[in-house]
This record gives sequence, C-alpha cells and structure tokens, in this order.
Amino acid sequence: MMKELHEQGNTIDDIVEVLKRAPILPRVVPPPMGVILERIQITSAAAEEDKRIIYLGHDIVDYCPSLKLKEEDFILPRKNFPMWDLITDNPLLFKAEIHGWNDGEELEKIILRLIKTISVEKNASSISTDYKFPKMSV
Repeated sequence: MMKELHEQGNTIDDIVEVLKRAPILPRVVPPPMGVILERIQITSAAAEEDKRIIYLGHDIVDYCPSLKLKEEDFILPRKNFPMWDLITDNPLLFKAEIHGWNDGEELEKIILRLIKTISVEKNASSISTDYKFPKMSV
C-alpha cells in the first residue's frame, strides 16, 4: 500500500496530515466470557436468586469460562470442535453437566429438555411437603 501511495506522488507528510484529519474511533472490546459469567453468578447470589446457566460453546475460548460453572449449570459443547475435544480429554474438571451436540436440531432438543427439567425441578421445590389438611368435622 505504501508503494502505491508513493507512486501516486504522496509523501509521508501527506499521509500524516490525512491521518490527523481522519476520525479514529476507539474500539470497544467486550469483557471476556469468564468475567461475564462471574458477574452473573455474583449478581444472582447477592439477590438470592436461583439462576442456572446453560453455556453453549464450540471454540477454545469457551473452555476456561465453562470451568467456572457450578453443579447446577450445564455446558453444551459442539461435538468434534476444539471445546469438545478439550472437555472430553478431562471431563472430571467440570462441575456442570456436559451435553454434547452435533447440529442445530440436536441442540434444540437438548435445550428444550434442559429447560423442561429445570422447570419441573423448580416447581417441585416450591411445593411444600409439610402441608396439613384442614380438620373437618364429621
């Protein structure tokens, strides 16, 4: 590119002047997923909420955040992708349940099943086991 600019008769000083006038927008970089997961966990603990995380991933960058998940959470790595390979090498490192998937159809079934399971467990835990029937006179 510099060669092309030079061939057009542009000098370094010309390029510097153009760069001074060009607006340079700062690049906003999102925080790493591990930081986001920690914030969710801290916030839900502080609010005494019972949140469960379903973490979907396939790449190496998804590996470390998935190590932060708890026993009540779920990891959904895509099979035969880097994250799957790393997890299957040592699955005992993970507290969360691991559910691998191959395609969108299988992923949909897994997510719907997990949501149903979570919903049933949540409803079951809200049912009081020490209910006393009202006394009735006979």
